Amino acid sequence: MQQIYLTGANATQVAARLFHALNIHPAGYTVQPFALNGHPAGEALHLLTQPPMGYANDVPYRVILAEHGEKPVTALVPDTLNRIAAPALRQVTGIGVPLLIGFADGAMLACEDFLSAVKRALHGGALCVTVAGEDAETVLRHASPESAQLWLDTADPDAALAAALDEAMQRLRFGA
Repeated sequence: MQQIYLTGANATQVAARLFHALNIHPAGYTVQPFALNGHPAGEALHLLTQPPMGYANDVPYRVILAEHGEKPVTALVPDTLNRIAAPALRQVTGIGVPLLIGFADGAMLACEDFLSAVKRALHGGALCVTVAGEDAETVLRHASPESAQLWLDTADPDAALAAALDEAMQRLRFGA
């Protein structure tokens, strides 16, 4: 059976719809925009379980440094990924709980502890759904055997959801 990787503009919504259709509350994390004084300021990491002892939830992992047209200049906060996301993923890996990696891109996967935790989650034996940024595909494809990967483009969200749901049901039914 395969881990599910969702790509494209609708990937986050397809992942949410998938877990809703399965009636499962996954472990892992999602990402969400945050604002300061009513203006977009970046993206925060929202853990779906308790954060590691002493750390907060909904912590920025990417901040906007400057607005330049449609693509703002941003900076990654590696400590959010290495100190909060990675331990949270490790804590639930291997216990059979379905996981959601709510977004991973190339810059995030360059954070060594975070990448290690993502790889461990992909090999943890439970269903793992990953929303993959374009520049993360190469790293993620090398993280597990090709036969263990189902990559779905979400340009047609209903078709992607149907394929993801079919694969997820197989995984959950047979525990593979």
